[in-house]
Amino acid sequence: MRMKEINISRYGPIRDINWTPGGEIQPIYGPNESGETLLVEAMTRIFGGEDISLPEGVERVTEKPEGYIIVEMNGEEEKISFDNPLCEHLSVDPDELNNTLVVRNSDLRIESEDQFYERVSDKLSGLWTDGIRRVEEELKKLGRLTDTLKLSNKKGFDKAKDQLRDAKELRKNVKDYLEEAEKEGISKLEAQKLSAESKTNKLEKREEKLKLGKLLEAHKSASDALTRLTNLPSENLTEELGVKIETSRDLLENKPKFERDLDLFRNLSITTGIGASIAFTGLLIVGAQAALSAVIPGVLLLATAGSVFKYLSANSSLSDVENNLKELTSKAKKAGIELEEEKTEIIDELKGKIQDIGQERENLNRKLSENIGILKDNLELDADLDDDDDEILSGASDILDKRKSELNLEGDVSYDEDERKKVEKELKAAEKSLEEAEKNLEKHREKLRKISEKASDLDFDHFLGEDLNLEIDNLESLNIFVRKLNKFIKQIESDKKDSETAVEIFRELESEEEEKISDLFGEDSETSEIFEEITDGRYVSVNYDQEEGEIYVEKPTGEVRYPSNELCGSRGTVDQLYLSIRISLARKILGDNTFFVLDDALVFSDNARTKKQHEILDRFSKMGCQILYFTSTESVAENLSELSENQLIELSRLP
Repeated sequence: MRMKEINISRYGPIRDINWTPGGEIQPIYGPNESGETLLVEAMTRIFGGEDISLPEGVERVTEKPEGYIIVEMNGEEEKISFDNPLCEHLSVDPDELNNTLVVRNSDLRIESEDQFYERVSDKLSGLWTDGIRRVEEELKKLGRLTDTLKLSNKKGFDKAKDQLRDAKELRKNVKDYLEEAEKEGISKLEAQKLSAESKTNKLEKREEKLKLGKLLEAHKSASDALTRLTNLPSENLTEELGVKIETSRDLLENKPKFERDLDLFRNLSITTGIGASIAFTGLLIVGAQAALSAVIPGVLLLATAGSVFKYLSANSSLSDVENNLKELTSKAKKAGIELEEEKTEIIDELKGKIQDIGQERENLNRKLSENIGILKDNLELDADLDDDDDEILSGASDILDKRKSELNLEGDVSYDEDERKKVEKELKAAEKSLEEAEKNLEKHREKLRKISEKASDLDFDHFLGEDLNLEIDNLESLNIFVRKLNKFIKQIESDKKDSETAVEIFRELESEEEEKISDLFGEDSETSEIFEEITDGRYVSVNYDQEEGEIYVEKPTGEVRYPSNELCGSRGTVDQLYLSIRISLARKILGDNTFFVLDDALVFSDNARTKKQHEILDRFSKMGCQILYFTSTESVAENLSELSENQLIELSRLP
């Protein structure tokens, strides 16, 4: 790969640059302010396009470079530009390409070299070192592993080590106890307890049914009593009838006297009337000859008038008796009391019926009160309903219907007192049997309680994705718990083993990566050979410290030096080191036939070393490498021109 033509028509103040660079080393000389650095920048941006990252403060021109570079690749010429950059043709990261091919501002060092070397190593080996390490970390998280691939006890890893240890210890204890319980006959005792519990539950349900039946019976009885009370005549009406009965009774007792008075005064009024008539007739005929003859007619007339008055009074009293009886009969009918009108003993009949109604009312009220009392004592009724029988019965009905539904009862639910007594007796016996069974199992229950406490310390949700959801209350649940413990332990161990195996695989890949990087660095690498030759054997090896992410060199004595520390005082040696690295990297990434753009790359070397470096550049150019060497030192340009036999390209100062 070599540049056949360089055409920069416009970039900042630069105009109309058109070169046909020679093969091998092409020196380009430009004095200060000739645009040498801007030309390198323009070429760099054409190589990397818009995605290239130039060092901070380097991009002096904001617009993109106008122009192109003709590059021969694999026997064909490609016209590359800012919009059609070289990195896309080579499928190389633009920053990697820049770090490999271009040396800017006399600085041979590589930007972000630790990341760059890893990416280059990844490219050469087909691996991604950083990606491998991230995957390793995720795998260790999945398996809850430490860096040494042991189970971690960190809280962030759910204390997996303690959880596994506690689960195994608990499983052993449970298994031991199961064997012990079998010997002690705990299973038989649990069966007895289970039987007693079952019988007790059935009897309790029967008792609940009977209690409900009694309450339903009380509710029905109270409802019937209330209905019948509602249909009875009101107390005011019966009281009014009672008063009326006494009045009628008094009138009936005086009826014979009224009848006698009626006959007496009727006859007397007739007799005295006739006598008065005869006396008045005689007086008219004879005349009033004596005072006595005039008095007798007057007396008879007064007697007649008195008799008539008494007659009318007796007749009125008899009418009152009849009217009172009719009114009494009418009110009794309105109250729903049927009477035989022709019956002479109507008063006694009505009085007896009113007494019966009163007795019935008293009985019904007592019945209603008793049954509502039963409902209040056994149901949680609203206290505000104490004085309203209808609302009390309505509220009780709702509660009873709900209980009936809870007991899954349909149809009528009866109550039998004899059956209740029988169930009560059987229930007491069953409860006693259950109490004895529980007493015999007291130590067993305590053991189960302790196991449950231990079980609650295990985080089933984190390790199995589900809660334990198990009540440990008998041997059967203990056996289920052992199976769940097995699953819990197996999951932790399986996660550990799978993650450990996967991490080991990735560590092997990482180890292969480390071996691959020896292609770039190491005692037998091309980088070491070049550097040894440049330094006349003062350094024999160039290596890369992956942990520190830094290059270091080794002297024949075994002494190690780092460019950032021990070599920082010798810029020439550092430049020689990075020149060796760049040449070796370019050949690894792009092959033998490639090109370099060097901008005063060797200004910090002394004359002897510079000459040696020129010879190495010449040697590599003759192996197929094209080198564009920009310099502001005329003697360096002339020396390279003479060495390569290429005509020197000179730049003029910018206007």
